[in-house]
Amino acid sequence: MNALDKIFPGVVHILCTWHVNMNILATCRKHFPKDLKDPKQTSPQGYITDPKWESFLKDWSALLDASTKDEYEIQLKSFRKHPTEAVDYIESTWLIWKEKLVKY
Repeated sequence: MNALDKIFPGVVHILCTWHVNMNILATCRKHFPKDLKDPKQTSPQGYITDPKWESFLKDWSALLDASTKDEYEIQLKSFRKHPTEAVDYIESTWLIWKEKLVKY
């Protein structure tokens, strides 16, 4: 990112949200309870995703979809209710580039 800014100053570029999300999945998942085996299922895919993890992903998506600065601030406040380690990682790694990620 720094090289782009130095070599191509003034050029607008965005981050690939798919790659950012893959990084967040790999890095932040460990801060949430593991999925539980669904006793009603016998297949290997029979797991129940932890609701706290689902809420984290939903709030992350809402943060990225904020269409105004005010909405972003509201979503960020809500997002900060999640485990500190995960939120700190996202704020220090990805939200420093929010102008290249967030819709507004």
